[in-house]
Amino acid sequence: MNLTISATNTGFTVEAYGALAAPKQDGFFAVGEEILPGKWRSSGTGIGCYWARLNANQDLIDNHFGMAGCR
Repeated sequence: MNLTISATNTGFTVEAYGALAAPKQDGFFAVGEEILPGKWRSSGTGIGCYWARLNANQDLIDNHFGMAGCR
């Protein structure tokens, strides 16, 4: 994609398409490279849900254990 910004532009919107916006299975995903930033919700088919945010060194930033269908 090519984008030209002129002096009169005040902003632009990009819509998400393709693999970044597709549903995910269990696993690790790099935000912005393999998964879009934002709010995600599980399908709720399991008994629980776990998510974690890790830094580049795989150190834990934040995490949550919740019930199925968590965000």
